[in-house]
Amino acid sequence: VMAATGNVPPATLPARGKYMMQDIQRHSDLFRLPIRMPPNFPPNTMHAQRLLCAVPPEKQEAVAAQLYSAMFVDNADMSDPRTLLDSATKAGLEVPEAELLLQRIATPEIKNQLKHNTTTCVCAGAFGCPTMVVGGRLYFGQDRIPLLLHDIGIDPGSVFRLASAHL
Repeated sequence: VMAATGNVPPATLPARGKYMMQDIQRHSDLFRLPIRMPPNFPPNTMHAQRLLCAVPPEKQEAVAAQLYSAMFVDNADMSDPRTLLDSATKAGLEVPEAELLLQRIATPEIKNQLKHNTTTCVCAGAFGCPTMVVGGRLYFGQDRIPLLLHDIGIDPGSVFRLASAHL
């Protein structure tokens, strides 16, 4: 998405990168969501993205959560097939099913699906990650989550009060 839109990672500007890391840690503390930035950030996530294209839709959320944990909690190598296999099995897939999905990530079908998904994101206005589109409205960045919540009828203050009550 970033290459298609001419965007560059914010951390390529040293001052912005330092601030971004502090901001990410603040959000981690606020939402009690563990995060340790990988030392090689941004890592190559191509195979992880392809795996999510290959996973049945009803299992994508669970696999995505495990991939997040592998990358941002364990700092696992996202280009290592064992990381992908571990994430898939921790998400509830049986080893044979997960191995089959890993074989599929090299197929033209899955590669084309990821290209299609990327094109769809760019056409919707995405220029980086995280981008969320809800009800035809684009939200970019974790700091836009309160706006998204408000727009779908959830009081953002209640979410922040709940999060802060657990700090």
